[in-house]
Amino acid sequence: MFPCMRSCRTFLRSSAVVGVLTIVGTCLGVAMPLASCGDLVTGDEVLENVLVGPEGGSVSFDSIKVLVPEGAVDSEVNFTVVAKPDHPNGNVGPVYMVDADVESFKKPLTVKLSVDAALLESGAQYENLVLAWAEAGEWKILEGSKANRHTGVVVGETTHLSVWGAVPDPNPECIPDCTDKECGDDGCGGSCGECDEGCCGCMMGQCMDMDGDGEMDGSSDMDMDMDGDSDMDSDSDMDMGDGGNG
Repeated sequence: MFPCMRSCRTFLRSSAVVGVLTIVGTCLGVAMPLASCGDLVTGDEVLENVLVGPEGGSVSFDSIKVLVPEGAVDSEVNFTVVAKPDHPNGNVGPVYMVDADVESFKKPLTVKLSVDAALLESGAQYENLVLAWAEAGEWKILEGSKANRHTGVVVGETTHLSVWGAVPDPNPECIPDCTDKECGDDGCGGSCGECDEGCCGCMMGQCMDMDGDGEMDGSSDMDMDMDGDSDMDSDSDMDMGDGGNG
């Protein structure tokens, strides 16, 4: 490694850098921009630098957190969190770049991104958010990532680091809903349960008792009431007829 690159990396490990700073006197006495130190710095705002060794650890800043399990790296590795104001459209919430001075990891890392549900468009479901990384100006879905409305976090596992954000899943998984239902459709083509054959019928998600004719008790009672009303009308007609004859 060139002396200049070693000096730059040492500087990164010792302090958090805001913007593009200048290191003076490290490369033959010539001032040079920090962005020339390699892939860790891109000219965007560096928010956090953390060293993680073979024992594992975590890297976090504000809304993003990366968990590094034990044994994911063989030696001490520098992780950097960078603000990314320039990124593909379509995300919900903040966007960060997380980078490290290694190309691969021996175990998957866990990426957690906090996203405020209030940022969702009207009618959108929080559970349909997924993690995605930016590549060639597009968001690429991280398979297996999921969102939890109760914790307000979108989480997934990855073996590579990149620019991370949360986006609505273009092909969301249907979430069955059998709340307060004991029968009928679950909203995803499945069933919330079946009523006992010959005993009950399903109405509005509930098993209703049926009479001997195979009709629901509620319907039978309604027929009886209607018959009663009809009888009353008949009696009334008779009374009016009697009065007219009198």
